[in-house]
Amino acid sequence: MASRRNARRLEPSPPSGTAPTRTALITGAATGIGLATARALSENGWRVIGTALPGQDVTSLRDLDRTTVLEVDLTDDESLRVLLDAVVAQPRLDAVVSNAGLAVPGPIEGLPADQLRRQLEINTIAPAVLARALLPQLRETGGGMVFVGAGQGRVALPFGGAYGASKAALAALTDALRAEVAGSGVSVSLIEPGAVRTGILTDSTARGHEVLDGMPADVAGHYRAPMMATFQRAEQAFRTAAAPEDIARLIATILDTRTPKPRHLIGREARALALIALLPSSWRARIVQRLAR
Repeated sequence: MASRRNARRLEPSPPSGTAPTRTALITGAATGIGLATARALSENGWRVIGTALPGQDVTSLRDLDRTTVLEVDLTDDESLRVLLDAVVAQPRLDAVVSNAGLAVPGPIEGLPADQLRRQLEINTIAPAVLARALLPQLRETGGGMVFVGAGQGRVALPFGGAYGASKAALAALTDALRAEVAGSGVSVSLIEPGAVRTGILTDSTARGHEVLDGMPADVAGHYRAPMMATFQRAEQAFRTAAAPEDIARLIATILDTRTPKPRHLIGREARALALIALLPSSWRARIVQRLAR
């Protein structure tokens, strides 16, 4: 959990008369897209406040210039409060990149309720809480918010219903927020990537096996074979997945653009899902059902 000691590690504001350094908050910054984005912004002269899970290896993040690390559990109210207190106390904030995410695959019949809640808390609710609290600072600087969604926010895939639901809800919140802050000078963008070469595949596969092992044997018997096939397809997709650095460059470009596009589809898988979403519902259902076999 974050602590007040973490919050005090933030650097002081620049001396009077010097040009202000743009500051970005990036959640889930210890690995993957978050770390690549922190590196890209740091190399471009930004000051970065990056969050990591308590106990997570943050060596690579700490090595970046002008970067402060805060240990935060986005599902814990006290931890979130300490993070927000630390960021609100800063002299300026120019960007919020809500990147932290969690994927726990499993059939709706066998997915524990706490795993469903955790995905929604991290993927959907925490970004909304951060946006609500930090909008006043972003209005002052004419800053921007970037939300990292997913192609599965457009079409939920078998055994990814909870993850897809969290990303679809994030897309809905982002669309509403963008309209609500129009004219305020704050930009709101949603990134919808397909497969990205991060540790999420290994992590989600391991969590999927845990879900399967925790089901009653008769329930698991219905789903084990198709879930194994789903894991194999995901592994194949990740062989040609986008690099996190590609996503990071896009985020940096968005934050340097006065009026960025509302949504950014990235990768073959995301574009395919966007096309499937446009099909008649009966066609879409048949395509998705085939993926469960």
